[in-house]
Amino acid sequence: MFAQVACGKCGKPFQVPEAQLGQSVVCSWCRESVTAVPLSGIVPEALPDDSPALPRPRLKRPWLAPVLVTLLSGLALVVAYVGSAYYRGGVPGFVWQRFEAPDGTCRVDLPGRVTEEELPADPKSPITLSGKKFTASSTFTRVGGFVGWYDLDPRPIQMTRPEDVLAAERERRKAETGWAVETESTSARVGGFDLLEVQFADGSAKYVERYVFVTKGPHKRLYVLGVGGGHFDPAGEDAKRVLNSFWFDETK
Repeated sequence: MFAQVACGKCGKPFQVPEAQLGQSVVCSWCRESVTAVPLSGIVPEALPDDSPALPRPRLKRPWLAPVLVTLLSGLALVVAYVGSAYYRGGVPGFVWQRFEAPDGTCRVDLPGRVTEEELPADPKSPITLSGKKFTASSTFTRVGGFVGWYDLDPRPIQMTRPEDVLAAERERRKAETGWAVETESTSARVGGFDLLEVQFADGSAKYVERYVFVTKGPHKRLYVLGVGGGHFDPAGEDAKRVLNSFWFDETK
């Protein structure tokens, strides 16, 4: 007589003589040696812990590689552009900000975000009082810029020469920064008002500043603005953008 048994390895059923029950037999299917136990008592052995895991199905995204290559290439171009502008003393286009004074009296394009500070009166100037200064900077350029003003004492204006006030500001900036004056000019005028334009140098760093003496309107002021930095061209397009974009409203 034969008895129905099941393999303890693969779990498949096969027959053995009843005399071999409880003995070691060879599975007809997987050819492994197992104990012949009646079919009702078989529990297949678990796979060992070190059995190789089945590979997970991989999701196919054929578009992913081209997109990543395009993004990385674009990023490399941006970094190269910004780095080139930084080391040659230029200002990338996205850095520029249009600044307008809180009281609406002036506006100008500046290279970066602006911080406000007090501008104390110059004790060596004949008529300047305290004022405001707004300084712009950015991590993407070595170039910085500023705009600001001194309020003027209206009483001695008629007895003060504009060139004395402008020269006093030039000397104050020389003493404050330690820069050397390279060139200066009084030939230009803004809105009919006297001005002094000065180019400074500090090693490889160059700066250009303009001081405008405004004696009309409710706010009589000495406006000051400038731009410059490492390897900056004081006669270049970035300098012109700051100087030429400056506007003030003497009626406010």
